[in-house]
Formats: sequence, structure tokens, C-alpha cells
Amino acid sequence: MKQKSLLNLLFIICVSFISCSKDDASNDNPEGKQILIKNVSEEIYNNGQVEKSSTNFIYENNILKNISKGTYVSELIYNGEKIVRINNYVNNVLSAGYTSFQYDGDLLKYTLSGEKQDNKTVYSYINSVLTTQKSGLLNGVDLMVSETKNYSFNTNMNIAETLSSSNTGGKIYDSKKKSVYDTKNNPMKFMNKYFKIIYKCEGFDGLSKNNEISFDSFFPISSTTPAKTRFEIIYNADDFPIEIKKYSVLNNVLISKTNIEYQ
Repeated sequence: MKQKSLLNLLFIICVSFISCSKDDASNDNPEGKQILIKNVSEEIYNNGQVEKSSTNFIYENNILKNISKGTYVSELIYNGEKIVRINNYVNNVLSAGYTSFQYDGDLLKYTLSGEKQDNKTVYSYINSVLTTQKSGLLNGVDLMVSETKNYSFNTNMNIAETLSSSNTGGKIYDSKKKSVYDTKNNPMKFMNKYFKIIYKCEGFDGLSKNNEISFDSFFPISSTTPAKTRFEIIYNADDFPIEIKKYSVLNNVLISKTNIEYQ
């Protein structure tokens, strides 16, 4: 079973702890701006159909407090900088399921989600850098792992390779992804570092420092012929993406379009 909390209860989260420093002078942000995401609008194309969504990010004193998508709202609760709980509302009514966060010092150790708090995602690190994410359903104290992701970062703190494994009905599916990045600002550069770990949409996530411009997918993992994907990105004057188009290189098919507004 896929973990439902971050995928469903947050409604807009599809699910590192990375430094926000920059490589080149164009990204130094000399004005000292704190550039935060205000809205993410996406169009996902599939067999002639278009799925549209719009997600709003609401802040108090530059601290993310609520995320809304249509009639769904997620409320973030903090203890200092740490997110400790996310409550979810439908039509202004609090739902039974929620997400709780547990830490080991300053590192996010695991999350528990759902009404029974039995969907668990565990995070592992080496030298404070995220290396592994495991998700599944708790059976007592045992985690029945349904999905595992192993991350390898390059020297620019971008995920160069992701090894994925999923368990569907007892059958294991393994895949590999190799990514290439630009040197511009990730949309989530100034977002809460723990939120960066759990947030993902079609166009981007917060795990890497920069923006993915292409990747090769190998499925099964032993395959030597990858499926290739590329991105076309438009940036604003601060070198943050404002539009991300994702294409399958085969036949140049548009997969999705993501538009980002900032505060």
C-alpha cells in the first residue's frame, strides 16, 4: 500500500535536507529577498485529457501556515522551525486523518499519517544528507515497506541518481533515474527545510538545490535503453522558474506544464 498521508491527506503533495547556498554570483540574491512560492498551477496531459490544478500557499510572517487546493486545506503546526503536525480540512471541516512528524535532533526521522497513524515514512541520512526514504503500512511495530527510494547526490547537492523499488501485490518493481540540472534557483530555495522533504508536484520538488533539466529512466533497472525526459524552463529576474514544461523526448510529447507565482 502506498503511503496515503503525504499523497492524499496533504492533497497537493505527491513526497534533503539540503543546503540553500548557491554556486554562482547570479544566484547570490544581493537584495536579501526571501522568495516564497505563492501559487503552483499545473496542467498534466494524458491521452488527450488535461488534468488541471491550482495550489495556494499562505504565510504569516513568511512562515507557511496553510496550503489550499479547491475545497481542501492543509494546516501546518510548528514547534520552532520544526513541522510537528499537518491537519487537513475538507469544506472547512477537520478530517480524521493527519500527519505527525518525529525528529532525531534536527533531522526528520519519520512521519505517521492517516486516522490510525499507521502509514509511515522513514528517512535515513549520511552526514545529514538524505540517502533513503522508505514508505509503507505498519503491522504492529513492523513496517511493511511498499516503496523505497535511494538517493545519490552530486557535489552541487543535486540528486544525480535515484534507485526506486516498489512492492505491488508481492511483486517487486525496480527502476533507476539519472538526472541533469541547471545552475538556477530551485523554486523551494527559501521554503522550510522540512517541507522541502515532503513536498512534490509534477514539475519540481525540494530535494535538490537546482532544477532538473533532463533525466533518463531505466525500467527495469537492468535496462540499457532509457526513456528520456527533458524540461523547458522560463526564469524570472531572480533566476527562479516561473514556467516548467516537461516533455517526453520520444516524439517530443508534452507531459505537463507547471506555472509558479512568488510572493
